[in-house]
Amino acid sequence: MQGSMVTWVPPTCSDNGFAFVTGSTASPGTFFMVDPTGTLVTYTCTDNAGLSTDCSFLVVVTTEDTIAPMCQDVPVNTIGTVELGTGAETTVTWRPPTCVDLSPTTQTSSASPGDLFRIGTTTVTVTCFDSSGNNNSCDFIVTVLEVDNTAPQCLGVPAEVSAEVELGINTQRVSWIEPTCIDASGTAVRTSTSSPGSSFPVGVTPVTYTCTDVSGNVGTCSPFDVRVSEGNSTAEV
Repeated sequence: MQGSMVTWVPPTCSDNGFAFVTGSTASPGTFFMVDPTGTLVTYTCTDNAGLSTDCSFLVVVTTEDTIAPMCQDVPVNTIGTVELGTGAETTVTWRPPTCVDLSPTTQTSSASPGDLFRIGTTTVTVTCFDSSGNNNSCDFIVTVLEVDNTAPQCLGVPAEVSAEVELGINTQRVSWIEPTCIDASGTAVRTSTSSPGSSFPVGVTPVTYTCTDVSGNVGTCSPFDVRVSEGNSTAEV
């Protein structure tokens, strides 16, 4: 049952002679139900000659909303990613929070799902308003991380390395300039199936280099051949 006790200063009666209140439909402190159209209260004044007159006023009791809306289902750990070294922005999406209140609500937000966000953290503020002007805000963090999903690249891979050995000699040490590993992280570890200065048998031996960055991405260089052939003299490259 919604309502309230209402009080007021009772009216007084005036007349050329003696007059007094002889009745009323309600008294100060009466409980009135919620009714936006109002309840009519009537007082009757009677003078000493028995003449009466009525005066009336409305008592209006309405509900007042002083409670701010609540935010529900606020996102947590909202994360987007961009490729390392690109310095790019990326779109991040989420399910917007819900505004809950006894009356209709509206919502504003400092950012919307699908907006572009830069690397780092951004605070998104959502504000809920109800029809009585009460409001409440909730915050969450959008984080954009740099990730490295790109394998290192190889530069300067030899096309082929050749050497000669004298007849009757089965192996030859062969050298070359090693390829360079390039990666956005700035660091990549180079490995190979053979190293410059190694001994190679007569014939063709393929050599393969790989580059591995700190994120575990592996780039495999195009293999090249070390070709050792028999001649009249020893040659080293």
